[in-house]
Amino acid sequence: MIIHPQPHLEFHLLPMRALYWPHRQMVIIADLHLGRVVPRMPKIVENVQQTLLRVSEVLQHTNVNRLLFLGDVFHMRNTYHQELVGHFERWRATVAHVEMILVRGNHERAMGDPPRQLQLQCVDPGYEESGVTFLHEPRHSHSFAMCAHLHPCLLVPTARAFATAVPCFVWNQEYLYMPAFEDTIPGRVISRRIDEHYACIHNQQVVAHP
Repeated sequence: MIIHPQPHLEFHLLPMRALYWPHRQMVIIADLHLGRVVPRMPKIVENVQQTLLRVSEVLQHTNVNRLLFLGDVFHMRNTYHQELVGHFERWRATVAHVEMILVRGNHERAMGDPPRQLQLQCVDPGYEESGVTFLHEPRHSHSFAMCAHLHPCLLVPTARAFATAVPCFVWNQEYLYMPAFEDTIPGRVISRRIDEHYACIHNQQVVAHP
C-alpha cells in the first residue's frame, strides 16, 4: 500500500510490519525487542533467530542497502549475553552491505547502546533525512515525524471473533506511527481520530481501514 502523507513524501506500507521509503532506498522497522521471553517460544535465541530471519526477508523483498531501526532493538540489558550478541553479529555479517541506523528508543536510553561489534550507527531521536524526523516516542516535531513506541492496533471484526486487535499504521500530514515489528509484542488498541488515517495488517495484507 502506497501513501502520500505530504505531496513530496511517498511511503510503501509493507505487510511484514515494515515501511519502505523509495526516495532514500531505505526500510524502516520499529520495536524488535530482541531477547524478550515469550510464552510460546521459551528459548530467547530461537525468538531472535526468527525475528532476524524476518528482517532479512524484508531486505530481500525491497532490495535496499539502508535499514533504520526506530528504537528498542533489544529488550533488556541482560539479553546482551554472549549467545544472543553472537547470533546478531553473525546475522549482521550476512547483510554486511546494508547500512544500519538505530534511533535510540526508551530501552536504549535505559540500558545503553548495543555492543559496537553489531555495527549499528546509533543516533538520538530527532535524526532527520530529507524532511523526515525520526523519533521513537511521539512528540511534536517541526517536520514530518516518524514514530514508534505505541505498538498501535485496531479492533477488526473477524470470522472467528467479534473483534480482534491487529497491528496498524497510523498517519496524517504531520506524523506516522509504526507498528511493532516483533509479532509477539502486545499491541495497544488506539482510539480513532477524525484527522488520522489507518491501515491494518491482516491476513498478510495491508488494508486501509475506514
